[in-house]
Amino acid sequence: MTPPPGAMSAQQEAHLAVSSVARQQSWRARLMLAVAIAALSAVWINWWALVWLGAIVVTEYVVAPWVRDRFVRGGAHQTRWPLMVWRVIVATLYAFGWVPALAVGGIAASIFAICMLSGALIHSLVYFSTTLSQFILSIAPPIILAVSVSILTHGNEVWPWLMLPALAIMVGRALLARTAQARMSRQIIEDQALLEAAETSSRAKTVFLTTMTHELRTPLNAIINFSEMMAEELGDGPRPELAKDAGRIHASGLQLLSIVNAALDYALLDAGNLTLRSTPFDLAQIVAASADKHAGSIALRFDAITIPMIGDPERVAQCCDNLIANAAKFAPGEILQLTVTIEDFGGGTVVHVDFRDRGPGVAPGAAEQIFEPMSQVDATHTRRSGGAGLGLALTRKLARAMGGDCVLRESEPGLGATFRLTLPQACTSQHNRPETV
Repeated sequence: MTPPPGAMSAQQEAHLAVSSVARQQSWRARLMLAVAIAALSAVWINWWALVWLGAIVVTEYVVAPWVRDRFVRGGAHQTRWPLMVWRVIVATLYAFGWVPALAVGGIAASIFAICMLSGALIHSLVYFSTTLSQFILSIAPPIILAVSVSILTHGNEVWPWLMLPALAIMVGRALLARTAQARMSRQIIEDQALLEAAETSSRAKTVFLTTMTHELRTPLNAIINFSEMMAEELGDGPRPELAKDAGRIHASGLQLLSIVNAALDYALLDAGNLTLRSTPFDLAQIVAASADKHAGSIALRFDAITIPMIGDPERVAQCCDNLIANAAKFAPGEILQLTVTIEDFGGGTVVHVDFRDRGPGVAPGAAEQIFEPMSQVDATHTRRSGGAGLGLALTRKLARAMGGDCVLRESEPGLGATFRLTLPQACTSQHNRPETV
């Protein structure tokens, strides 16, 4: 909704509120600066400096709080023009602390006045650049007073006239800085809005995936269990082909359940809600068990030595299952070579497991794409291999959650690929992730 004429936008109100709070928090520093200005001005204007300091104290600590309560905290329905008038009054009052020195002083007073004017410009740029009109109204009083007093009292000299172009350059640079500051503020606000929208969308996606996968599990479990029972009962009957059909239903149900579980795990990892255990286990046993699951589709070559580790054996097994299943999918009937190396890293020990298959390999430009969720290098409807594209993405996320990583170490088109799974020998989510090569 467009704000009424003279009213502030929500962004301007927020900026003004922040500036007001910042000014309130710096009251001690501003009081000390006012005392310093009065002390220096007293060199030229004597008792007028004390009068000015008293006016500043009353304005800042009596009148200003009332103005803030009335016009800053009043909400979006309040107009900004009373604040503009107030800003002109305050800027004029502050200028009267040093402008009179120009009328009675010499070169030293002029240098003092120029320093005070520069400070006024910086102060306006920091606190009163919400809108261009507010910025101009906050710097106009000291500039007009300084120029007017200089010309009226020293108009027969050269330096007041030389001050005019110098002031123009100073104001021009301040306006350019204010424009850049406003542009950066808008960009920060827009980026923050986009980030919040992305986080909201990500949370909604996670909630949706979590809910849907939980809802899908119940009927899937029923289909899997009943199809298994049917296959067993029909196996001894007069029509064994029905048992094969029930077996296909059972296998399809298991495959679909694995996809649902992978989607749920990925959603939990995305939301940071996946809990990892920490128990001792033997990596060789886990690899051997994973290989047994795919014994009919790929031959595993692996020196089964004992590799003691500490971590979540279920999640490590899931990573190994995914990598072996990936090799079986793209190189069925071929030999999968597993190589384990152990090295020191960051005061601990990491284990590298290389999965070398003899499949078609991965194209050079797709080395990172294959680790994206729901991504297929061959995304056409005629692709040879199925799958939801979650296996490698989930493996990498799980490995990184355990303090490790999963990468494509090397690949040659037509000759196969080597995937490296790296895990700390004591797998926890607190480890620094080791570099994989």
